[in-house]
Amino acid sequence: MKEKLNRLVNSAIFRNFLMYTGGAMLLRGVGFFLIPVYTRYLVPAEFGKLELLTTFTSTLEIIFSFGLYQVLVMEFFKKDEAGKKELVDRVLSTYLAITTFLYLITGAVIAMVHHKVQTDLPSGLVYLAMITSYFNFYQNSFITIIRLYEKAKWLTILQVGLGITSILLNILMVVVLKTGIVGILLTNLITLTVTNLLALRSYRKFYGRFTGYFSMSHFRQMLSLGMMFVPGFIAFWLMNSVSRWMLAAYSGLEAVGIFSIAIKFSSMIDPLLVQPFLNAYNPRTLKGFSEGNFNQRLGLYVPLIVLLFFALGFILKMVAQFMVDASYLPGTDMIPLLVLSVAFGLIANVSNLILIYHRKIHLGFISVISGLAVSVTANYFLVGSYGGWGAAWATVLGNFFWMMMIYIFHRRELTLVVKNNINTQPSA
Repeated sequence: MKEKLNRLVNSAIFRNFLMYTGGAMLLRGVGFFLIPVYTRYLVPAEFGKLELLTTFTSTLEIIFSFGLYQVLVMEFFKKDEAGKKELVDRVLSTYLAITTFLYLITGAVIAMVHHKVQTDLPSGLVYLAMITSYFNFYQNSFITIIRLYEKAKWLTILQVGLGITSILLNILMVVVLKTGIVGILLTNLITLTVTNLLALRSYRKFYGRFTGYFSMSHFRQMLSLGMMFVPGFIAFWLMNSVSRWMLAAYSGLEAVGIFSIAIKFSSMIDPLLVQPFLNAYNPRTLKGFSEGNFNQRLGLYVPLIVLLFFALGFILKMVAQFMVDASYLPGTDMIPLLVLSVAFGLIANVSNLILIYHRKIHLGFISVISGLAVSVTANYFLVGSYGGWGAAWATVLGNFFWMMMIYIFHRRELTLVVKNNINTQPSA
């Protein structure tokens, strides 16, 4: 046991996990550290608006990125160094040509219909969220490439710097200038701009000159790979977002704001623990797959993950009750329950790696669409009667069913791998 623990501590995965955690704690954890500021300077209804705008931003990014992030991850370790540059250039070319056009069309449509739609979200805020969504792709692609090259130290330094900058700008905008959610959106856009300028500089230094692949054949190749992921992403987003829209319909933006505080605290485990772990674990595991090693040993760790996250949920609840304004306190009781959905998501993502590697994306889609069906059904029956608690239970049930389905497919795929290896071995 001691030998296994020492091997874990000294492994590259563990070292990279620690470095990724340090960086993510500031860059991705900005929203967590600023909760005392947000809850004191934004009333629940305003916070509800911010969460709906964030959901809108995420929706556009999911649909208009066409799964191109996942194309990078899926194909990266199958290429030599020249092939990796070509892959990156093809992804960027596709986004520049197609997605830029789609964002412009979306902006024009919003300009025509926004004044006809009864909404509490000003059009200026919607456009600001759209611009953030567009530029977010470049930042995430940059960070994904750094992770795939396992440059954990460099990425951590970048994330710490950007995180500190974002925190200071948010305090300036919200506390000093009192610009509310406008200041928060502007801060996000400024941080994205700085990151993307650094990404451009790093690209030129590492890869040299950008090669554009602006032809329909190149676009079809990239989209045929990426679009496999899009239905699953949309279903996943709906599974975890439908509760807020149901709450908005039944109870108003104030209820959304209170529920969103519980979401905010529970989801902080994702950038602080889940994503750093996946960032360290996924590249090594995918590389292992390419070398014929498919043994992930998930059965040993699933119960431990669930217990650990449930305990973390109660710790976060106590932290939340200390940090938030009194008007948001009802939402803190939901945190331990919602943390379980994050644990289920981690298990599902790790289980899904082998399906992604073998391009069996349809199995992941079947899993998440099943979770969505459970989430929508539970929301329909629970939110109207139980408000935020009904939304929390619906979120957890959807994620649990998603995890169970994808874990079943994971086990089946492992069985097929073992069977194929036995069949391809030469007889004595």
